[in-house]
Amino acid sequence: SQVLRDAGVATTTFVAYGELGRSGLGRDFAQVVDVPARPGQSFALSADVVEHMVAHLATPHDGPRFLFAHWMDPHFPYDAAAKKGPAYQRFLAEVELADTSFGVLWDALERQGLLARRVLIVTADHGEAFGHHGTPYHTVTVYEELIRVPLFIYAPGVRPRRIDAPVTLMDLGPTLLDLFSLPTPAAFLGESLVPFARGEVPKLTRPIAAERPRTRALVLGQRK
Repeated sequence: SQVLRDAGVATTTFVAYGELGRSGLGRDFAQVVDVPARPGQSFALSADVVEHMVAHLATPHDGPRFLFAHWMDPHFPYDAAAKKGPAYQRFLAEVELADTSFGVLWDALERQGLLARRVLIVTADHGEAFGHHGTPYHTVTVYEELIRVPLFIYAPGVRPRRIDAPVTLMDLGPTLLDLFSLPTPAAFLGESLVPFARGEVPKLTRPIAAERPRTRALVLGQRK
């Protein structure tokens, strides 16, 4: 966000959870939009966040811009869609909430004629364990159920394909900078994934790292 902002890109972040905003999600953005939580909720839901995003996209703007939003549903305590029932089923119901919100965003981009000029990236910061390896939630391990997360990239004119090569969230910074035709600072560890969008099969040489409190993992090829 700092590199983009310093390069003249209009950067905006939408914060659904104030504590996360204060700890870094609002850092170095030119504009921070705090989305308030509904009564009884500990964080704003994606439906409320996307409402602010759609309104922001409707405002006239010249030049490139970067929008970042962190949706907290689905997330513990899994009570946004249902208050009763198995935790995993309530979690899936919250996944559906997020999916619906993404549809609202997609429709707004299409309605405003922006879909052909936008790159959309959807990913997650962690998974949930639901009892695997004796872990009820997240944060405490680096097993696959927690660190293997989805990553979808939509770009106009790019033929859909599935990439089997392991990638890392650390690749997102270089990828975003590459999309804005900006160089990646030498201190960044990740590598741009844009060559995949061009149909190439690049050889990525950086390691993949994951960490939780007191636990770390490194992925090199097929070894973890």
